[in-house]
Amino acid sequence: MKIHNIVSVIRLASHRIYWCVKKGFPLRIALCDIPFEDIPASTYFAHPYGITIAKGTIVGERCVFASNVTIGTRRPFFNAMPEPPAVVRDDVFFGAGCVVLGGCVIESKTIIGANKVIKG
Repeated sequence: MKIHNIVSVIRLASHRIYWCVKKGFPLRIALCDIPFEDIPASTYFAHPYGITIAKGTIVGERCVFASNVTIGTRRPFFNAMPEPPAVVRDDVFFGAGCVVLGGCVIESKTIIGANKVIKG
């Protein structure tokens, strides 16, 4: 690995750790693939392991994430148009292992049970 790549990784990791401390999130969330800038400070990660939120996803206030939650878009094939990102309103609970695919809208005060799959 080149030194430039190592410096980039360290810089990214330090930014994520600083962001976690500033927002009050557990430091282990820094290891997840989450676009931190798009997540409100009121979001709660009950078990922040294996959580993936696609870039562009809009997350509302006071959402709760259990472990292994995935919010993303299905990859387009060949020249198909890409899907819009998901929109998550306020006060949504995501159970462990649930998956949200496509450009769907999750309304306020929704409970998504463990291992459920929602397709837009």
